[in-house]
Amino acid sequence: MPVKVTLTPSGADIEIQNFKIIHENSGRKEWELKAKLAQINHSQKSTNMTGVKVEYSMQNQQKFWVSADTGHLNTETQDFELTGNVHFTAESAKLAEKIRNKQTPQNP
Repeated sequence: MPVKVTLTPSGADIEIQNFKIIHENSGRKEWELKAKLAQINHSQKSTNMTGVKVEYSMQNQQKFWVSADTGHLNTETQDFELTGNVHFTAESAKLAEKIRNKQTPQNP
């Protein structure tokens, strides 16, 4: 994973290829963020990314993905926004089953 570090008066600025962050809550992975390139600015507590893909893991074991050309991550709050060609993908089998179950009339 190539890393480029530049020292500035306000701290280090870092450029990372194949960037990845995993966010967990109580030992369970909630989301994983990947980017082809991330440029971290420590003084602004922000990361600009290109080629971004986020995988969400729901409690019911269903997963879905959001991808975008670019993204911005607040490194302090872990909030992020994605822009440019944003796509949403869900596991089709589980999503289709959920839809079928809602459309199937219940027998009395």
